[in-house]
Amino acid sequence: MKSLFTLLSISFINILFSQSDSSFITTEVKTVIYSMEFTTSKQTILDFIQQNSIRIQTQTEDKINLDLKFYLTVDEYKKWNELLPKLGYISSKTASSVSNLTRVNDINLEINYLSQKNKSYSEILGKIDEKSPSYLTLWNEQKILEEKIFNLQRELIYLNKKENKFVITLDLNQEITSPEETGVSFINMPGIEYSYLTISEPKKGLSASYYQGYFVKYMFTKGKSYANIGIYKNSNSATSDSSSYSEMFLLAFGQDFYSRHMGRGKRNFLNLYSGYTTGGILASSAFTNKTMFYISPSIGLEIYKNKYMIIDTKVNYFLPLTDVNRNLKGISYNTSINFVF
Repeated sequence: MKSLFTLLSISFINILFSQSDSSFITTEVKTVIYSMEFTTSKQTILDFIQQNSIRIQTQTEDKINLDLKFYLTVDEYKKWNELLPKLGYISSKTASSVSNLTRVNDINLEINYLSQKNKSYSEILGKIDEKSPSYLTLWNEQKILEEKIFNLQRELIYLNKKENKFVITLDLNQEITSPEETGVSFINMPGIEYSYLTISEPKKGLSASYYQGYFVKYMFTKGKSYANIGIYKNSNSATSDSSSYSEMFLLAFGQDFYSRHMGRGKRNFLNLYSGYTTGGILASSAFTNKTMFYISPSIGLEIYKNKYMIIDTKVNYFLPLTDVNRNLKGISYNTSINFVF
């Protein structure tokens, strides 16, 4: 009988504890947003906070960034979710549920300890002469103590609310639209690149049907900005027309840009991007040499990327800026690998 009573008591305590624990569940939601109209989006958020009398926990901001942390009720969270798509592009949004029960217990314990300490200070102050130097020291320490108790009690009031709560962490950023707005972050990533160029309309005495290219690709910003130097060679020059360009030496500069709708290059695999390469060409044959400029828009896919290397593929439209560009333009298929050095 005694064992049965003990078992029932333990079960009751467990049920009571689980109910108490569920009362303190909080959902943490972290959101990263990029806005083309940063100032407008920022004001919309601040208006929402003011209209709903929301108390901001932390706030950090500059000309192109706003970081906020605040609490929402269930009804406020529904309104907040409706507002989010209007602020800009939602780059990421993660949610996780946590229990505040441990924190509530810790706060109660700390308040109890500080209250006892505060009571001891009051007793000591009652026995010391107010003109004594130690009186002012103890009095200042007591005021600091009372402020700590007040802040803990204020936090406890929120945590003791018997309703579901949401802790919102927002990172609002200005959408980058021009080079002037970017903070350049330099890196040192040399690498190599292979290219297979097919000429769309080859002409006898001028261009071969295809060329194979071998390049040194030096990436120097996270942008990604890079320099290329290398050569296109006609692999069948022995059987081709000797008056056609057998080699094309290239020196170029290029940039790649990640898509704002596909992760902005933050993934380790399959980052889509677009870009361009521009520079100079020295084309040579058995009889002549010619210099020209070229531009090459591209679309690419990073196969794999981490902090130390990038494996990359892309397709370029090769367009020499010359009077014979019709017979030198074409499509190139490139593969490259770069390492941190």
